[in-house]
Amino acid sequence: MAAPRTRRNDAKLQAFSQELAKGRSAVEAAKAVGYGGSSLISNAKRRAQLPAVRLRVAELRKLAAANTVVTVERLVDNAEEARTLAMMLEEPSAANQCIQTMAKLTGLWRDKVAMTDATGNNVAAPLVVRIVEFAGAERRRDNAPA
Repeated sequence: MAAPRTRRNDAKLQAFSQELAKGRSAVEAAKAVGYGGSSLISNAKRRAQLPAVRLRVAELRKLAAANTVVTVERLVDNAEEARTLAMMLEEPSAANQCIQTMAKLTGLWRDKVAMTDATGNNVAAPLVVRIVEFAGAERRRDNAPA
C-alpha cells in the first residue's frame, strides 16, 4: 500500500495557520510565511478558507486558550505545591505565606481596608475613638467614689 500523498507546501500551510492563530490577517500571515506574487491577497484569503487551515487554526487557538487560562483551582494547586516544598525545606514562614495565599484565593481571607475621606483622613478612627471614650467614661462613672 502506498503512503498517502502529501502536498509540497504542507509546512507552509502549517506556518500560515500558526500566524492566523496568532491573530494576523490572512494577508499578513501569507507575507510572514513567504507567500508572495501578484495574487497574494486573493490567494491568502482562499488559503485562509481551506478546511484544513480553518481546523488547524481552531485547534491552535483551543490549545493556546487551555494553556493560558488561569483558574483559582490551578492557582491553589500551585500554592499547595509551594507550601509542600517550603515545609520540606523547613521554611515555615514561606509555608505560612502559601496558606495565606490559598485562603485569599478561596475567599476565606480578607485584608482590612482603611476608610479615608477625600483629604486622606481616616474616617473610621474618630468613630472608634468616640466609642472608646464613651466606654471609658462609663467606667470612670462606675469607679467614681459615691
